[in-house]
Amino acid sequence: KDCVHTCILNKQFNRTVGYNITNQHTMANNIRLAARAHCSLKKQRYVRHRSVHTWSPLSAAFNVNTLTKSLTNIKSLRTGVFQYDNLCEPQGYLQYLEESISKVKNLVHKVSSIESTIEVVSMIDDISNTLCKVADLSEFVRQAHPDERFSQVASHASFTISSLVEQLNTDPTIYNALQRFIKSDEFVRSDDETRVVAHLLLDEFEMSGVHLDENSRSQFVKLSENQIELCHEFGRHASTPVRIPAVEIPMNIRPCFLPSASSSFVTLEQRFFNVPSLEAREFAYKTYLCIDESAENVLEQLLRVRSSIAQLTGFSSYADRCLTTTMAGSCSYTNEFLLNLADKLQPLVEKELNLLGIKDRSTAVPWDVSYKMSQYVGSIQHVGNIQNSAAPYLSLGSVMDGFNRLATELFGVELRVESHEQGELWSDDVRKLSVYDTVERRIMGYIYCDLFHRPINKPPMDCHFTIRCGKQLTADSYQLPIVVINLRLSPPSNPHCPTLLNLHSVCNLFHELGHALHSVIGGRTRYQHASGTRCHGDFAEFPSTLMEYFVRDKRVLKSIAKHYETGETMPDNMADKLLKSDQLFSAYELSNHVSNSILDQYLHSNDPHSMSIRHISYDVDNQYGPLPAVQGTAPYLRFSHFIGYAARYYSYQMSRALSSLVWQRCFSDDPFNSQQGSRLRYSLLAHGGTKEPWSLINNILNYKPSSNDLVNALIEQSTC
Repeated sequence: KDCVHTCILNKQFNRTVGYNITNQHTMANNIRLAARAHCSLKKQRYVRHRSVHTWSPLSAAFNVNTLTKSLTNIKSLRTGVFQYDNLCEPQGYLQYLEESISKVKNLVHKVSSIESTIEVVSMIDDISNTLCKVADLSEFVRQAHPDERFSQVASHASFTISSLVEQLNTDPTIYNALQRFIKSDEFVRSDDETRVVAHLLLDEFEMSGVHLDENSRSQFVKLSENQIELCHEFGRHASTPVRIPAVEIPMNIRPCFLPSASSSFVTLEQRFFNVPSLEAREFAYKTYLCIDESAENVLEQLLRVRSSIAQLTGFSSYADRCLTTTMAGSCSYTNEFLLNLADKLQPLVEKELNLLGIKDRSTAVPWDVSYKMSQYVGSIQHVGNIQNSAAPYLSLGSVMDGFNRLATELFGVELRVESHEQGELWSDDVRKLSVYDTVERRIMGYIYCDLFHRPINKPPMDCHFTIRCGKQLTADSYQLPIVVINLRLSPPSNPHCPTLLNLHSVCNLFHELGHALHSVIGGRTRYQHASGTRCHGDFAEFPSTLMEYFVRDKRVLKSIAKHYETGETMPDNMADKLLKSDQLFSAYELSNHVSNSILDQYLHSNDPHSMSIRHISYDVDNQYGPLPAVQGTAPYLRFSHFIGYAARYYSYQMSRALSSLVWQRCFSDDPFNSQQGSRLRYSLLAHGGTKEPWSLINNILNYKPSSNDLVNALIEQSTC
């Protein structure tokens, strides 16, 4: 979730839910090379066998070569992105922004004159909906639109709306109207959803300091605006590749980096470089993660601003403020969970390092461990033959088709390819899908799939954006949710071959599609403020993480994996080896995430004026990480989750633990169990943020797991 936690009337109005696994980069690169080689060798067979297996419309839409235009029909009508007619041109954003601000001002005026009636909650939700439709759209366009003119004006719109949001968060007029309603008899007589949303809104107003004096409220707005600017600045650094002159690379390793002898510059986009040369790997790691004083200064300022926001609003720390409205509930619970997990992971990590011939953790270095892991996995798979052989069974179209069959079986929803209007998409390789309810026979929402890498303005991680939430508009009119899933897959270089994935990419795709379904299935709430993934931050990752467990089940994998030429199912022995290799070094990977979570908690729980980020980062890595810190590097400056998951990065580990428990109880015996799928949909997903998360988990598990239960679930998973 690569966004700023600035909300109003809304928990996280620019909801972007993200997922980024730092492990297995080299495996991803290997499979891309394997896919290219496979396509080159199979070109003639592809042409010959294409008629043997007929693709469904869904798989055909994604298996068409992405270098060509979309297969879906294009209507002649001209419109803007997501069918916003006034966004055909960049300047249309300004008109849309002005119209929305004017509408908000009118709604605020109306709220101030309403007595204590249920209409107060509806009107505040209308304000929130108007703001969010601009903010969410603008935040996506700012990060993802390839036309710089659009991204620049969207950036302006995003900051303008964010500032207005913070002003409204501290507006006593709206707050007082809401308080009058909550204290009235009509509140007692209102329905559960209205009461829940009213209290959510009230809590968020108070977290923004609406009860403070005028000078303090003004200070809060300024601090919040400063936080937004610093987040954008830090995010730019975290995602910017390192570009260095070729002459700065030592002569003996220069050939490892240069695509041609005439290249003048080298661009590094990640820390791990999968080449035999130890010196080249070390150079790449230390160069990409070099200490940048200006970026470190931005992070220091960001932590100070957040600390000031927390103290101003009556909290002991920014972490304390963030965790008040989460499942964890407190810093003490979160720290207990993380430290217990870190402690139990250490012996498992040591065993995994022993597989690589590393007996002493203190002497190991990450660029060496990463390379040895890829080599070890390759040896288990007979020098990569399994990955290479498995690739044709995991074409993007086949995987999308497999997900669709699973979603239909479990949840009664179907993904359908939709036509689009001119200007509706921002890139030719984007695909538009509708989510169709096969039970109630209606469209529930729309998913735009932006799955391929492009060199200009593409979010740096796999993630999910909410563009518009679901909301009841009138008795017979409903605002359908719109979401985008963003991946960075490499398009095929061969026009005769579809995009082929590895298992890691399939898991990421299922994860983001899980977010999308959560947004749509949970998007049928009355109020947009509690729609879909607008729920507790550490609960939002649960449904998406659960979908990964389906991918890693052999029965599901075989239902997904169909050869793109013949349609035949992946053989049993191939599926077994693929899944076995995927489980390798899972404790090491989890330990990385846990140490990042501990660092995140520490930085947001302590006084930023009296600590050194660099020293704390090194101490955390040395004590809790799988490997000791590398002096002279700054991995924390590449940790973009400090933006949207500040003090809540632990959410990934907690959600994974919950997913493990739910998987074991509901789906391990039969992953296609439609009864359990229906239970998950109607007892959990459909409620969005209108129910307390632990009560929803209790509905599924029939008990509330303790912190120790969650830790044990993760440890058991890592020892499978």
